[in-house]
Amino acid sequence: MSAVTFEQYLDDPDAAATLIEAEVERELQAKGLPKTTKASFPHLLTHIKTNGFELQRLHRRIKALEAEAAKPRPVMVFAGDWIEGSEYDAGSLVQHAADLWLAIQPIEPKAPPSRATGWTLLVQGAQP
Repeated sequence: MSAVTFEQYLDDPDAAATLIEAEVERELQAKGLPKTTKASFPHLLTHIKTNGFELQRLHRRIKALEAEAAKPRPVMVFAGDWIEGSEYDAGSLVQHAADLWLAIQPIEPKAPPSRATGWTLLVQGAQP
């Protein structure tokens, strides 16, 4: 009996179930078993197909999560005191008016963190 690979099963559960059914029929015939041995086979094929489609869905979800996890993430870097007119990368930590701010997205020169979008307050009243 030749095996259906997991990749074949994931690619097309219907085709894999058909291959499995053909293999079982060949085995039944080769062993001289009666056709009645195959009576519960449609029920089994339904489970094979249903599980295959669920595995496809889970496989796609895992691949999407792996791709998301592989994306670079910003690293927090202390950039010192906020300087008017400076640009900051996501992950930049700055001190402004005794508060510690984190840039949650790239920041173009604009108002101080307390009055601009793209910053989140981490510590209020931080002292060096």
